[in-house]
Amino acid sequence: NFKNYRKKHRLRIVSGDYKAENENISNNSIYFIYSGWGLGVNSFKYALISSGNDYSIKNNSLEVSYTFGDKITFTLSTNIISSGEAVIKNSDGEFLSSNVSANSYSGIFGIDFVIFEILLGIREENIVYKNFYNKNSLDTLDSDFQISGKQFQIGIGRSFWIMRILIFIFIQMTVISCDSSYTSNDSEMNNSINSYSCSDYSED
Repeated sequence: NFKNYRKKHRLRIVSGDYKAENENISNNSIYFIYSGWGLGVNSFKYALISSGNDYSIKNNSLEVSYTFGDKITFTLSTNIISSGEAVIKNSDGEFLSSNVSANSYSGIFGIDFVIFEILLGIREENIVYKNFYNKNSLDTLDSDFQISGKQFQIGIGRSFWIMRILIFIFIQMTVISCDSSYTSNDSEMNNSINSYSCSDYSED
């Protein structure tokens, strides 16, 4: 129900790759979901060879999302670009730009299998680079470089409450070990051992 899924925290990794003869795309995200809201980072790389031009793009952005559901989830996310660089190489030289604007959205369905969750979704990218300049001269490019398209993504996630249970089990096993494994025939050593405390392993 609504109250339960808001309390479930998740860690997710989502990826979408595409490779063709003259085009490569890599799109990877990692983010943490707390009470429905998610925050993470995204890395987008794009390479294209076309009409004598060699295009290369690298973007880094902040990813913000919100997740609906519990066992079956749906996540909506958008990106706020933090940095980017584009390079165009051709017979006239190498042109650079860091003037970028972008709109990125994604929708991801998830199925929770208790230990982990499987994620499948689609992402839309709209990226524009402007003001290209030649790094070895004062030459500039009049045209902008724009990327727009949709891409399928797959991923895997982990429900955070499962991690808390595993930590709890580890703590209990450690405490039991502390209580039972220290014995000796030497009374002086026993006094020293008996003063050992397992308080550092107590549960929050």
